[in-house]
Amino acid sequence: MNKKTNMKEKTLISIDFTDLLDDLKENVFNNHLNIYDSIEDDLITLCDNNFTCYKANMSVIKHRKREDVDHKAISYFENVARTVGESRVNCKAKINKTIHNLFGEVTDNAEGWTSDDIVYSVGEMLDRIGIEFLKQKHFVHNEDDTRKSEISKDWENRVKKYLKQKLEEITTKQFYEVVEETRTYKV
Repeated sequence: MNKKTNMKEKTLISIDFTDLLDDLKENVFNNHLNIYDSIEDDLITLCDNNFTCYKANMSVIKHRKREDVDHKAISYFENVARTVGESRVNCKAKINKTIHNLFGEVTDNAEGWTSDDIVYSVGEMLDRIGIEFLKQKHFVHNEDDTRKSEISKDWENRVKKYLKQKLEEITTKQFYEVVEETRTYKV
């Protein structure tokens, strides 16, 4: 159990994704599928969106824990989280579309779910890697139990491993399938 259980959780004020982005460029994309420069802007936006969503959700939690609940503030931060969530979806779709455009049309069908570019997409994996990086920074900032950071790092490393395999697969098959995502609502 966390030694600081009775203390308030501290929200990160800022985060620097440079180490993560450099690692993805040098150790993932450059070694397996050299397309990083084509997706860099959307990846940076995706990381920034994850951080904005984190701050908004932490604000909602903070406001819900107060005795004098401010429903307007909660509503505002929930709307921020929803809006930035839509931007995250858009970034992931743009990353997938960029990769698709670099490789052209599908010439073969997926043989299993791990070969299915729709189910097992590069955009989704990059999103999860960014989220796990953010969690680790949060745990360190809160001097949380190091086991939580280790678990999150395990997640990040596992997803990176399979991202590398996906990028090698794209190189081999020379296509990346994408189906435009449809949204139920507009924020």
